[in-house]
Amino acid sequence: MIWFRRHLWLWLVLVCAAPLASASAEARELRAIAEVFPTIAEVAPDGGLRGVGVEVVRQIAATLGMPITIKIVPWGRSLAQMQHGNADILIGPYPTPERAAYMDFSTAAIYRAKVVLFAQSDKQIAWAGDFQTLRGLRIGTTLAWYYGSKFNDHQASLALDPSVRQPDAFRMLVRGRVDLVITTESAG
Repeated sequence: MIWFRRHLWLWLVLVCAAPLASASAEARELRAIAEVFPTIAEVAPDGGLRGVGVEVVRQIAATLGMPITIKIVPWGRSLAQMQHGNADILIGPYPTPERAAYMDFSTAAIYRAKVVLFAQSDKQIAWAGDFQTLRGLRIGTTLAWYYGSKFNDHQASLALDPSVRQPDAFRMLVRGRVDLVITTESAG
């Protein structure tokens, strides 16, 4: 495992397509979505949803006296649903300027995620925060994930191989199709 020097915040957000105050006045059901993410939003053995993000959103809805449904949706589709107003709350996105155009982010984070690079145990890759050392290596990513501004600034010079779902990036690593996978420590 190769560590990024900088940590990113995984934000629990109350991302609203319409203000909650007007939603409360209408007494309509809040539509929350999340991608499966360890300890934040997980599917329990009984098929229900659990995790700190799920529980915080449920508590907020209960405090507001509003009904809520929470669904698991792939990450790229989650962002599209928020952008088109098909969901009211998205659990877990990193704030970016692009997302701020259609989402409002909470000011408090409940979880700090370390962005890391994973490699096969038999591969020695010297990483000390210099993106030049990653040139020529194939890096598995997950579509629509945000890995921080530093990574964003260098991604045009890197060989990225995106996958739709994060486990697919690790399958590519195991099969030798990529040299590294970038993700958060807990997701990896």
